[in-house]
Amino acid sequence: MGHLLMVESWVGAMSSLLPRAIREAGHRFTFLTRDLHHYLRVPSGACAHPLLAADNVVTAETNDVPALLRRVERLHEVFGFDGVISSCDYYLATAARLASHLGLPGVGPEAVERAYRKDLTRQALREAGLPGPPSPSRADGRRRPRAPERSATPW
Repeated sequence: MGHLLMVESWVGAMSSLLPRAIREAGHRFTFLTRDLHHYLRVPSGACAHPLLAADNVVTAETNDVPALLRRVERLHEVFGFDGVISSCDYYLATAARLASHLGLPGVGPEAVERAYRKDLTRQALREAGLPGPPSPSRADGRRRPRAPERSATPW
């Protein structure tokens, strides 16, 4: 049975499905959020938000990564996390940095950064000898007068 640290979440379907899937797989989780009230807003007649079924709900500023690293280090000493996850794409980089900082398995922060930034994705594709979609920007970052009309790649 693993103990996961979940950093923020979408309020929609994934925030309901992921906590249930974690529990059904026999694991548990601690939910880390900067604004607990964001998750307390549920439609009239609905039950409590599934994220509130976490073993622990911790409030911390999740947008201040350096401070969060120190806070999560202390939490890890107490709770002993086995992994760090997020269902919110905005916090995937944060989850990767936290997992790396704690020495836990997961996607490396550099890989998440390359996936987020188109310029780094294009560079990684070039270095691997793989084709990528055309870009209206030149290698030096300045825009081309106009994008190519036809590319040899399928894009």
